[in-house]
Amino acid sequence: MVGVKTWNYLPVELLDMVLENTEPETQKLCSLVCREWLEVSRRHIFDAVAVRSDTSFDTFLQFLTTHPHISHHIRKMHLLGPEHNSPMSPNPFPSIHPLMLVDLATSAPNVFCIKLKT
Repeated sequence: MVGVKTWNYLPVELLDMVLENTEPETQKLCSLVCREWLEVSRRHIFDAVAVRSDTSFDTFLQFLTTHPHISHHIRKMHLLGPEHNSPMSPNPFPSIHPLMLVDLATSAPNVFCIKLKT
């Protein structure tokens, strides 16, 4: 349309406040709008991640090292034990080597909270 000016700028601070109060699915959809929204959305999408031990902490670590543009958004990490009915381990707690914790913390440098959960 000739002569119609489109408005396509929203201050990052305002977008950040809006995304802070939206559901994860909405945050994912907002990440598809444009590059500016992608970066702001990632802060919320990857703020807290949960990894189950029977899906391999090694795979998650590999993901972090190959995607540093995502790993720096992670602030909280929840390391979960295997599914309750999983034959992988009778122990409900996550089994993780201490050096793996160091590697995870190094790969996601902004993490301030790591929780081990059943």
